[in-house]
Amino acid sequence: MARFCCALLLCFSGGVRLYAAAGWVTAVTVHSNAVSLQCIGRPSLTKDLFERGDERYFVLSLNHSILLGPTRLLHVPVLQSAKVVATQYSLHPDVVHLVVQDPAKASFQVDTRHTKGNRYLITLALNAARSLKVFLDVGHGGFDPGGTGPDGLPESFVNLAVAKRLAHILRSEGIEVALDRTKDRYVSLPERVALADKSDSDLFLGLYCNASSDPAIHGTTTYYYHSRSYAFARYLEDRVARELDLSNDGVARDNLYVIRHTARRMPDVLIEYAYISNRHEEHLLASPEFRNHIAAAIAKAITGYFIRVEPSTIPEDAANGIAHITSVEATDGAVEIHSIGEPVVGSFALTDDQSRYFIVTLRNAILEGSARNFRVPPPFAAWVTVTQYTVNPDVVHLAIRESFQNTYRIDTQPSAGDGFVTTIYPTEN
Repeated sequence: MARFCCALLLCFSGGVRLYAAAGWVTAVTVHSNAVSLQCIGRPSLTKDLFERGDERYFVLSLNHSILLGPTRLLHVPVLQSAKVVATQYSLHPDVVHLVVQDPAKASFQVDTRHTKGNRYLITLALNAARSLKVFLDVGHGGFDPGGTGPDGLPESFVNLAVAKRLAHILRSEGIEVALDRTKDRYVSLPERVALADKSDSDLFLGLYCNASSDPAIHGTTTYYYHSRSYAFARYLEDRVARELDLSNDGVARDNLYVIRHTARRMPDVLIEYAYISNRHEEHLLASPEFRNHIAAAIAKAITGYFIRVEPSTIPEDAANGIAHITSVEATDGAVEIHSIGEPVVGSFALTDDQSRYFIVTLRNAILEGSARNFRVPPPFAAWVTVTQYTVNPDVVHLAIRESFQNTYRIDTQPSAGDGFVTTIYPTEN
């Protein structure tokens, strides 16, 4: 277990001690089609390309290296739907990983260039196999009008108008678009799924209005079924509700036919932008300007998530198994870890030639903010380092560097709302 210590930077009363390593990765920079790593010292490189089921990974290993700062989830615009992670993979030996989870089968080129002194620039260039393609499921149509508003507005008309405008915006951004209908005709649910699977798309997006027997209910809701779709569903819901200035009714997991039965492994979500059964929102949906606003908001969410910017790290709810670590504090001789959602907590002891560590692992967890160190007063008498150790899987490490050997008790209790507090109590031997 020695290589899983996460104490990247450990502070002592006499200053800061860093583990000896051949290379220090001081900065990670993202370009339109590349990731650059600035290094002090020239690390040896290992490249691996492997597949696991439908997932494809490229791994660039920087051996004898230390990454300054926390694990980072990166976004490289040319790859759109890929996930790129820079992380301190292990200590003892020291290895930094740059991992590309690549569903589009890009090509990769690695270049090492000497800059000045003992400094080097390592660049991983990525060339996408093809551009992003979006499949739009245009809800209802033909003899199936969907919901009908109090003043008679049919949902099928709204969905088609939004879809046509959205397709135009996406194509102007260089994104390929396929639709299951481009006019007022009926398309069965199995036919919609079959068309989506044949389209070889990277994203399935259902466009619908909501309806209720209660005319007072209003707002935007986004649905997903497969876990792979949750992150984009949450991003889409938050972005569109905010852009439209409508109530954010949240993300829901639902057994909807079109998002459950798509065979192609892609994010598949369905958004219901407003309630056509609500008179105020029906009036909004009847407006061409508002329908264009819906299309623009959805387009911004798609390009924002897949192309232009790094997706925001959003805490998932407890039902999705992700805990969001909001703060780590030293208080009354203990360490308190505050989270939204309950992390899976484990621990182990680790001893190297000079120091002893107690490592607390928080699995299925995301750390808010960056890695940091802090001093815990007696009875700890220890320095603590907390860092996002890996992303996908999400693991947060809390490393206690001990001045003398302690035993510990770890206790997790619910707090307000969806909150939890995990407390680490030391017991001197």
